[in-house]
Amino acid sequence: MCSAVKMRLKYDWHRPGLTVYITGANISVYAGICIYREVYMRDLVKAYKVLADESRLRVLNLLLERECCVCEVVQALGISQSRASRILNALYEAGFLKLRRDGLWSLYSIDRDNMSAHLRGVLEATGIACEDNQQMATDRERLKVAERVGPGCVDRVRRAQLSPEPRQA
Repeated sequence: MCSAVKMRLKYDWHRPGLTVYITGANISVYAGICIYREVYMRDLVKAYKVLADESRLRVLNLLLERECCVCEVVQALGISQSRASRILNALYEAGFLKLRRDGLWSLYSIDRDNMSAHLRGVLEATGIACEDNQQMATDRERLKVAERVGPGCVDRVRRAQLSPEPRQA
């Protein structure tokens, strides 16, 4: 490949529909295929890295059930608000989620409309694996009773969940 093609590929690697402007259709088609494969592989690696964590899988399991805000994830999994936010952001950056703002809440849901085919396959396989897992089933049950609360109330709700029931005399 000539140096002009290499330079063009170096700067346009992120655009799968790239056409290299050199005489000869073979080079431009080859360049487009190579770039597509590179982007596809990077997206796939990123998706698997994100799903290599149990907490992220548990959050994804909740979102397969329904749209959730951070406070609902905190209540269902019993994790801190900052950890839930980081997990949701990682899943969002990997291309699994979409974000919708509604007043005080940031609502996350599975982004099936804009998800690539290979991510859809990974998501489907993950969903099937989560169905028979006891921990995932418990998380889904806890999500059913989770409430949307304001940002200042997350700690109060979490403390109430963790504190033992008062003893009756």
